[in-house]
Amino acid sequence: MTIPPVAGRLLPWILRALWVAVLVVGGAAVDDATADLPARGIVTTAGFAVWAIGVVAMAVPAVASLTATRLLVPLAVPVAVIALATGSADAGTVAFVVVAVLATLVTFSPELGREFTQASAYGEEDRHLLRPPAAYAFAAILTWTIWAGTVVAAPIALADERWIVGGVLVAAAIAGAALGWPRWHRLSRRWFVVVPIGVVVHDHLVLAETVLLRRPELQGLRLALDGTE
Repeated sequence: MTIPPVAGRLLPWILRALWVAVLVVGGAAVDDATADLPARGIVTTAGFAVWAIGVVAMAVPAVASLTATRLLVPLAVPVAVIALATGSADAGTVAFVVVAVLATLVTFSPELGREFTQASAYGEEDRHLLRPPAAYAFAAILTWTIWAGTVVAAPIALADERWIVGGVLVAAAIAGAALGWPRWHRLSRRWFVVVPIGVVVHDHLVLAETVLLRRPELQGLRLALDGTE
């Protein structure tokens, strides 16, 4: 189903509202799940820090902030699942899971990606994100999953006063972010761009250099049918 353009422009605000809901309903759920940890304040502080960075990322739509948003928002899902599994499975915790999933779905919607990407466009550029190659997408998801595991587990280990394990996980999370960012960010920089003189394929993941096709060189150009390649 295609989201109307007007609704697409509202998606950044919908995402921000969901992200606020993550904090509101998730705070109590995380507090309940970590009640038995000696230094539970570490989890609360780390969680709020990640949430605040997410606020900054989605505050100003841009290509870089799209990558940051798509890295940070899905972290709420494993946190919510852990809170549901280890805390009391009450309505608030279930709501946390639902809100976290909804925020993640909005984050990865094509319409939100277009809004963030187009916000960084120059002049009369009309940017459209390209679908990632399956192999690269699988590798990106796998590496993100491993990184997310270190990000979520590190504060829990520290709050349980397992300092060595927690320190190793913190170092792994920092190293994973530094090594993974350039590779994850490539997915936000793959565009099909319509410009006044023709179209541009900006995809340094597949192409050695940007390809420009002038209007006289194009026999035809139209939108693909929904559900096709």
